[in-house]
Amino acid sequence: AQGPPPPGYPERGGSYATSASPQPGPPPSSPSGRERTQAQDGAGGGTAEKERRPDRPAALVVTGCSHGTVGGIVRGTFTLTEDNHGKPVYKKDTQANGLDVMLYFWDDRDGPGFCGWWFGPKVGGDQVWAY
Repeated sequence: AQGPPPPGYPERGGSYATSASPQPGPPPSSPSGRERTQAQDGAGGGTAEKERRPDRPAALVVTGCSHGTVGGIVRGTFTLTEDNHGKPVYKKDTQANGLDVMLYFWDDRDGPGFCGWWFGPKVGGDQVWAY
């Protein structure tokens, strides 16, 4: 069983990481790692094919985050790319420091402290910029 995020990590409810470098994210939920597509999520996960659903905008714009470095990474236009844990995944239209910026949802399979929306260079990766 997983506990809450380590000290120094954002708590549930949203905040931002204190560094522009990707920070360790939620732990792997399996020995093969957390990276998975909707097709790998099994029952209820659907397929890896994109479905146009009215509750999932094709793009969104992230504003806010006054942190001098992290704000520049997470602010911008994001385009729908896939699903993860039954929610949409968005990819920023521009890279940050040569890395993709993904906005994705992680469910409570690793504990309630890891459930929420994450910004990181890849879906389910070990590093994140914001939660």
